[in-house]
Amino acid sequence: MKILLDHNLDRRLKNHLTEYETATTQEQNWADVLNGELLTLAEENGFNVLLTADANIKSQQNLSNRKISILVLRAFIIV
Repeated sequence: MKILLDHNLDRRLKNHLTEYETATTQEQNWADVLNGELLTLAEENGFNVLLTADANIKSQQNLSNRKISILVLRAFIIV
């Protein structure tokens, strides 16, 4: 499985995904690419999953014809 870490996640997360082929958007020189184009680039380059913190991606993009899976990671702070 080939995983792409979005620029809005800590790059160190890659160190915990050693069982997978993982790259960051920074490593791909895609850190400034907008979501629609990023999804297309990721699919064209064989990525299976995009890990992101962008909870609004489903409302910003038409995902119905996408081949890539998108996993939104959210962290809650308990005070």
